[in-house]
Parts: sequence; C-alpha cells; structure tokens
Amino acid sequence: MIRKRSLILVTLLYLCLVWALPGAAAMETYTLEKTVDVDFGTIWCVPVYDGQDLVVSTEYDGYIYLGRYDQDLARQGEAVRVVESGDLPAGEHVADHKHIFQNDYHYITFSISGEGSGGNLYLLKLDRDFNRVNLITVVEDDAPTNDMLLVGDGEYIYVGKFMPGRGHRIYKYDADLNLQGTYEIGGGPFQHSNGAVALYHDEHFYLVAPATLAPGENDQFYLLVFDRDWLPSQDRRTILEDEGMLSLVTALYYRDGVGNFVIHYARMSDDQGGPIYRAVYDQDWNLLENVLVLEGAYNRPHAVVVDDHLFLGYDGDRLGLSRFSISR
Repeated sequence: MIRKRSLILVTLLYLCLVWALPGAAAMETYTLEKTVDVDFGTIWCVPVYDGQDLVVSTEYDGYIYLGRYDQDLARQGEAVRVVESGDLPAGEHVADHKHIFQNDYHYITFSISGEGSGGNLYLLKLDRDFNRVNLITVVEDDAPTNDMLLVGDGEYIYVGKFMPGRGHRIYKYDADLNLQGTYEIGGGPFQHSNGAVALYHDEHFYLVAPATLAPGENDQFYLLVFDRDWLPSQDRRTILEDEGMLSLVTALYYRDGVGNFVIHYARMSDDQGGPIYRAVYDQDWNLLENVLVLEGAYNRPHAVVVDDHLFLGYDGDRLGLSRFSISR
C-alpha cells in the first residue's frame, strides 16, 4: 500500500515537472478542419481579421482584390478591387503585396512589376468597408521593392524595403501615413535577405528572414530581434536549418498563454512551390517541432489566428484558405 501510494506521488510529481518544462507545457495540436478555394485571385492569399470577419487580399491580373469570409469560411459578398490601373504608372501592374489590419483600418503595401525586381513601393490605407482613405508612394524608381515587409506596433505602421547585401530600410508611418522616420537594419553580423516576416510583441520587433532567396541555395532562417527604434536587442540567431530547401518565410505569430512563436513556410529547392511546414518555438526561440502542414506545390503562406483557430492562406497548386483548430 505504501509502495503504491509512493508510486502515485512520484507519477504526479513527474507529470507536474513535465508540465512545467517549456517544451512540454507549450505544445499545441493543430487539426485541419476545412479548406476553400479563393476564386478572386491567382496569386498571394493574405488573411487578416477585422474583429468580425476574415478579410483576404489577393492579386488577379496585376491588381489587388479584397474579399470577406466568416469564420466558417463562407464568402460574404463580392470581392472588391482596391488598386486600379490609374494608381500605377502606365503599363505597370502590381507584383507583390503585404496586408495588415490595425485600429479599424486596412494597410496594404505593394510594389509594381517594373524592370527586374520592381522600382516603386506604395502604402494604401482603407477603412473596414474597403473605402480608400489614402495612398502614398514609399519609394519611387528604387529597385528592388518586391518581397517587402509590413508590420504594425498598435500605433505606427512600418514598411520594409529590401536592401541587397544588407537587409531592409524601415519606413515608419503614423495612422495618417505621415512619415515619422527611417531605419536601416542588417549588414555585417545582422545581414539577412528578403522574403522575410516581422512581428511586434512585448516592446520588440521579431524578424525572421532567409539567408538568401537564391533557389536551392538557402540553408537557414535567421532570427533578428530589435527594440522599438529598430536597434538590435540580441545577436542574430539561426533558428532553422535545412540544406537548400528553405525559401520565403511569410507567416509569423505569437501564441499568448502558451508562449509559442510560430512560423509557416513552403519547403522547396526551387521557386516552384512545395509542401507547407509549420515550425513552433518556445518563448526563448528553442525549436519544439517542425512539421508538415499541407502536401502539394504551394508558396507564400500567410496566417492569422482568431481565438483557437488558425487561418492559413497560400497560392500555388490552388489559391487556398484553410482553417485549423488549435488545442492542447
């Protein structure tokens, strides 16, 4: 009887210790529940949450469209084109874009195709009903502008323009799209490539970036952490290694309550797309798991979490929007 009671106590103590360990306590299960085809675009599929609905931005025929979905992934009305031909230089079309929702407004940064890697970068502000509030030019005739960054800190909006061989120039805007300053990040021991993603959390910007976007040549993703003035807070770290198989990393979020940072990326040795993977880290950026999410030839995954559901948008074999439940 004493031995049995002791065994129970030891077991309970063990379970308590395991629960207290960062890696063990922070693991969550993602279950794919539903996928729908997004029929108002051919490339890019970026979901955001406006407090009521999911709003998805896509590109079709060189222009940007927005459409609504409820949390059951049912379409809500018709898609709306929010960038017109008159917004662009003659003969130009949108190449890449990023999209966030902050303080009741949509912010979309986009580049034009231009020569080579593009040369103009814009920032568009829309209200929650997709009415235009403002459109400004961030940079003009200053390639490359594709694979840009866009991140908000709850007050300001930051657009990142790629600087080859160094990193990014960050443009800081207030809610009225007035420029508040610029910052240059990267270079030397902080050098990184484009195809990156940034998140603001706990008074810091977390930037995850490839070492290079040369197809089949990128072996690692870097983590760079900056304070609110974009000054480095720690040394650059390698957080994922996979020889020649890493490309864009376009989805990053933080899971409150469990302390997880999560990225999504397409694993491929070329630029034709590949299966989507999810890498989960604890609050100190120790890798907890790196798992296959979707089989296929996909690219450019973007994610938003609403309560205990992940909504993942992507292009490639299909322009898709998937819903995952998150549980412990």
